[in-house]
Amino acid sequence: MNENLVRRRNRLNIIGAVILVIGLALSAWLMQSTGSDASDAVSYEVVEGKVIAVSPSDSKIYRADLERFGGKAAILADEFNRWFASLWRGEKLALIIALLTIVASFTCFWKAQHGGEGKAESNDAA
Repeated sequence: MNENLVRRRNRLNIIGAVILVIGLALSAWLMQSTGSDASDAVSYEVVEGKVIAVSPSDSKIYRADLERFGGKAAILADEFNRWFASLWRGEKLALIIALLTIVASFTCFWKAQHGGEGKAESNDAA
């Protein structure tokens, strides 16, 4: 086996392991350190002794005004924007980072095992 191929495989395995450890550690830290985020709350309600944040999308007045000025499309766009923005906060962000970490690290591992085999055979034949 070609010495460059062995070095490349070892390097990719190390890179994959580093990505996996750092990414999962970051994801675990985010999961532990974040709480519920109520930064867009317009009011708060107390239900059974617990304080619950009311977001604008839960307010009937907000939704009625939004529909009056922009129609049903404005409501759909507002819901999509709020959903997309929620992906980058708190536990959802931690899960996205964990998923991307796993995909990136296993891509490195797969590339280390299968990436250079065709090149090594063609170099040996020449």
